[in-house]
Amino acid sequence: MSDATILTFYLPPQPDQLLSPKDIDILGDSALRGLLAENRKALDSLDNIWSTLQGTLKLVHARREEYKTRQRLLLDRTTLVNLLPNEVLATIFDYVVLTREWQPVALWKDLTHVCQRWRQIAQRTTQVGEEVAFNLDIQNFE
Repeated sequence: MSDATILTFYLPPQPDQLLSPKDIDILGDSALRGLLAENRKALDSLDNIWSTLQGTLKLVHARREEYKTRQRLLLDRTTLVNLLPNEVLATIFDYVVLTREWQPVALWKDLTHVCQRWRQIAQRTTQVGEEVAFNLDIQNFE
């Protein structure tokens, strides 16, 4: 992976101390202007670092989300049930419909909300589609 970036920042030194109003009154105009310029330079440097870090964190977050999505896809492909051929899953779906273990609408939801592959198989499985359509038609007449 060649797109790695190392961030290096040079933080301005910590201020020696906080100046009290009494200390500020003692300083002359020239010293005050010098402190103001030094302080402004440090603030600008810190603002630039902060802005860069925020942008970097957004990139890190986006990259992390990409890897999480990839991880889910890889895990989905390695789960044992996903190693079954489509025909075997369709046969299992048909068996569940024929044994009437579930109500048709609940069955449809349970089968089609697992993953995209299951949804496609359930839609192509004749028994599942007919059972749901038949029972929905009966419910509409009641």
